[in-house]
Order: sequence, then structure tokens, then C-alpha cells
Amino acid sequence: MEQIADHLYRLGDAHHPCFLATGADRTVLVDAGPAFMAPTYRQEIQKIMGEGSAPDWLFLTHFHYDHVGGAPYLLRRFPAMKTAGSVKLGRLFTKAKIVANVVEFNRKLVVEHLPENDLLPEDFDYRSLSIDWVLKDGAVIDLGGEVTIEAMTAPGHTQDNLCFYLPHTRAVLTAEAVGIIPGDEFYVAPQFLSSYEDYLGSIDRIRRRRPKIIAMGHHRVVGEKDIDRFFEAALADCRQFRNMVEGFLHEEQWMEESVVNRVQEQQVRTGRRGGQPEDAFRLNLQVQVKVIARQLRKEKEKH
Repeated sequence: MEQIADHLYRLGDAHHPCFLATGADRTVLVDAGPAFMAPTYRQEIQKIMGEGSAPDWLFLTHFHYDHVGGAPYLLRRFPAMKTAGSVKLGRLFTKAKIVANVVEFNRKLVVEHLPENDLLPEDFDYRSLSIDWVLKDGAVIDLGGEVTIEAMTAPGHTQDNLCFYLPHTRAVLTAEAVGIIPGDEFYVAPQFLSSYEDYLGSIDRIRRRRPKIIAMGHHRVVGEKDIDRFFEAALADCRQFRNMVEGFLHEEQWMEESVVNRVQEQQVRTGRRGGQPEDAFRLNLQVQVKVIARQLRKEKEKH
């Protein structure tokens, strides 16, 4: 746990953070991390807010296992806490295959990281989640004491992705909407899973807010002195990644699984692998290759 700005805390660890925004009247928890981290988040929330207190809202950026995994546990422990997210996120709670993947990833991580725990079967019941407040682009909640938090649509990583902007400190909680920095070098690993063009558009939109802090969904918080460098790297590294995949697609005669293997080997060899579980890392690569292949086919059809 660390305080990264006035009224803004990063809970958990760098690999699996969520964020607590505190005001004079209300408190918002942004994301719920993976399930195995939920007891840690609860303890840290109570340390900040005091025993018996609870966040008023749980804002969810998107429906991935490492961002909603702890939600059922935290809602059971903080029953007065309400949920908020995009309308598209709310629809995903009803998608059996997607929910099953979220359950599978979270159960594996609990076995690996927290074999002794107080989680119950209902703490993996993601189909029971619902959205109390559907957040539209520009929605603002006043936390009191001149602290507000604003929702921003940021598609590209996923279609349901939201970011959250805190004007008082000019911080943006981006999840993976602008990428992540998985290692010691200043390489911004691209995280587009639904649309390459939307992803670049989201980076540009967030950049135009001129933030002083970028709090990503994993690994790193970027401060004001590195902001310009970060956005330049986010765009350049994304385009370089696309060019690499495009080249591999041509070399492998559009055999996507062969391209995934080559990209994976390259990411491991250069130390840009990140800390995801192996199956989640490969699944994301498969989706990214498919997104680029689809984009290239569209561009070819236009010509």
C-alpha cells in the first residue's frame, strides 16, 4: 500500500493493485484485483478508513479476471458498497464463457498464492455481480472536500474499458488502456485486445487531458517528469509491436498460431514478458495477433 497523491492510494502490490480515492464525504475503490488479493485490499482499506468503515462505491474499469476477481469477496465484506461500471461491462456478467474464464484464472491464482484463506464459494460467483450505476463518459461523482472522480470511456484494451480522472491531482487511473510497463526499461507494452485503432485513440484522448500522474493497472505509476516520455513510448512501442506482428504474419503466411509463438519467444527473450500467468499471457497474444490480422484485412479491402 502506498499513497501516490493527495486522497489517492494504491492498494495491494505493484503487480496486482487497486486504488482508493478518498474525499470528505465519500470514498471510491477502483477495481477489485484478483481474488487472492482481496483479503489484503480489505485490510488496507480498513487501515486507511478505520475499522467498520467501507468505500461507498466500487468502480470497475473492465471485466478481466485481475480487475473484478476480488469483487464478490469485497462486496460480501462491505455489503453497503455499491458498484459502478460501463453498460458493456454489465452485459458481460451474463456471458457464461467469459465468466467461466474469470473463475478459472482466479481459482488457480488462489491455489498458487493463498492456499490458506477465508474465501467462500460465493466469492467466485461473478454471474451474481451487477452494476448499480451505469457510468457514461463524463460522469462525475463528488467525493467532498473538492475531490471529484470522472469516468472516461477508453476502448481498445477492451470494449467495456473505463478510465478514471481525478482533477484535484490530475491523476488518471488507466488500467491497461494506455499500456503497461512490465520491466525495468521504459518499454510500454501495448494492451489492445478489442481494437488497435480505438486503443491509439484512447491514448491520445487521455494525453490531451495533460495528466501529471498515470496510475496503470499493473507495475508502474508514472509521475509528471516522465509523462511526455511515457506517451511517446506508448504510441511508438504500440506501432513497433504492430509492425513486428504484421511482418510475422507475412512470413508465416497468415498462420496466426505460428505468429503467436514467434511473438512470445521475442517477448521472453527481450525481457518484455511481464508477470501474467502463462495461459493469460498467451491468450492475450492470440487476441492481439487476431486483432492486427483483422485490421490488415480491412485495410487491404479498402484498396
